[in-house]
Amino acid sequence: MSLDSADLAWPKRVVAIGRTGELVRGRTAEFRHAGLVLRPHDRVIDALIDLAKQPASVILIDTAHLDISADDAIHLLRSQTEAPILLGIGDSAETAATAALLRSCDVHAVLLPVTPQRLGDAIRRLPVRVEVQAPIQLGDLVVDEAGFYASWQGRRIDLTRRSFELLALLAHAYPRYTSPADIAQTLAMGHTSREVNVRSIIARLRAGLARSIPDDIDLLVSVPRVGVRLEVGDLATDAAPSPRSERALAGRSRP
Repeated sequence: MSLDSADLAWPKRVVAIGRTGELVRGRTAEFRHAGLVLRPHDRVIDALIDLAKQPASVILIDTAHLDISADDAIHLLRSQTEAPILLGIGDSAETAATAALLRSCDVHAVLLPVTPQRLGDAIRRLPVRVEVQAPIQLGDLVVDEAGFYASWQGRRIDLTRRSFELLALLAHAYPRYTSPADIAQTLAMGHTSREVNVRSIIARLRAGLARSIPDDIDLLVSVPRVGVRLEVGDLATDAAPSPRSERALAGRSRP
């Protein structure tokens, strides 16, 4: 049985809930250097909105500073994601109070304060899931993250690793737009998001798609100051911008 690619892939996208200053210790760049992309939220509802836009590898919870009860928070999170949940645990009193929570499915403890090293070690200790993530199929486009494979009408699309990661990101977000900031943060791979040339990554993905897909089909829709999304024929949404606006950023992104 194959391993779930989400367990093997780094960087890890970590949605943190609670008082960030109490929960984690370390600069954002230090976490990124350790392969950890932090998405902090003060409220559970904000984290749920974030998760609806983009999946997370791990959920990190500050049980002492939630805006709702930890029980309710875990229940709501489980309605949105199957990602492992790490509970930030401080003294023994907190450990006793959260013992019942730790008996919940895929809920684990990590000692506070959560440093990049401590968080990375906790994630590596998580049980490896054995279910295989199903390929994403959008019309004639298939994106198989487990097999690192993309195809159009059954024909393989040859892409670099970075281009494939962007395609997978857009496939997960479909039909929503993914902003340049989110692309940079997700694909940082240990670098700061400012070091990620989003236009170049988009241009390379577009070029890779063009080599395998007919000239009259453009799967990428780009809008300045909005982002990029996939356009997949009959699955296209009615909210698509005009052709002129679609090409505005795309034209600048071409090599």
